[in-house]
Amino acid sequence: MHPARLAVLGLGPLGLSLAWQSRRAGLDVLGFDPAPARAVRALRLGALADRADTLRRALTGADLVAVTGDAAFASETLGRLAPLLEPGAVVSALAPVLAPAVAAASAAGLGDRFAAVHPFVPSDGPAGAERLRGALVYVASEDERPAREVMSFWREALDAHPVRIAAEDHDRQVAWTGQLAGAVARAMAAALADPGLAGASLGPQARALVAAAARDQEEWSAAALGNPANLALAVQALETQLERLRAMLVAGDAEGLRTFGGADRHSGEPVGA
Repeated sequence: MHPARLAVLGLGPLGLSLAWQSRRAGLDVLGFDPAPARAVRALRLGALADRADTLRRALTGADLVAVTGDAAFASETLGRLAPLLEPGAVVSALAPVLAPAVAAASAAGLGDRFAAVHPFVPSDGPAGAERLRGALVYVASEDERPAREVMSFWREALDAHPVRIAAEDHDRQVAWTGQLAGAVARAMAAALADPGLAGASLGPQARALVAAAARDQEEWSAAALGNPANLALAVQALETQLERLRAMLVAGDAEGLRTFGGADRHSGEPVGA
C-alpha cells in the first residue's frame, strides 16, 4: 500500500526515521509533534512535506496514520483520533508491546481500522534515519484490512519484513526473548554495585552487562511496565534456574555445572528488546 498521504504523529527517533524513509519512497508525509522543535527539525531534514500544528491538520487527507512516541503520548493521541480521521483511514501505532496498544485503540473506537506495530531494531543495525529500513516488523490487529494495509506499507515503503502475530503471543514471546535479557543486565549491574565493584575490576562479560543496563533505561522500563505479567513469569523461571545453579555450586556438582544452560539448546532470532 502506498498511501496518498501518511501522517506521522510523534517525531522522536522512530517517528523521524519512519517519516524520512517514507519520503524517500515518494510518499506525501505530514508530521505532528507536541514539541514544535521536533517537527521543525524533521521538516528541515527533508523528512516531511509539511508540518502540522494541530492533530486535525495533520490528519487532513491522510489515509494512513502512524502514531509513535512513548506510551502516554500514544494512548492520549489514540483517544483523540476517531472524530478527526478521514473516511477509510487506517491507524497504526509503534509500540514495544502490542496488546495494550490494541486494547487502547479498541477503547477509542478504532478497532476495525487499527494495527499495532513493533519493529524489531537490533542494537547492531543501522542507526539514525536508516534504523527502520529492512526491519523485522510484527503487526497485530483485530481486523484483516488494517493488518493487510499496514503490512503492505512497511513492505513497500521501508523494504521491511512484516509478520502478522496475535498481540498476546507477541507480548508473551517478547518478555522471554528480549525484556528478560534487559532484566538480567539490570539485576547484574545492581548486584555488582552492592559490593562496590566497578570499572577496571570488572571482567568483559560484566562490563558488557553493565553497559547494556545503562542503555535505553526509559525504553526498557516502559516496555516492562506495559508487559508486567509476562515478564514476571519469565523472571520467576530465571529465579528457578539460578536456584538450581546455587545448589550445584554448594554441592560441587561438576557434571551439572558443565552442562547447565548449554547454548546448543537454544536457537532462533529474538523478537525484540
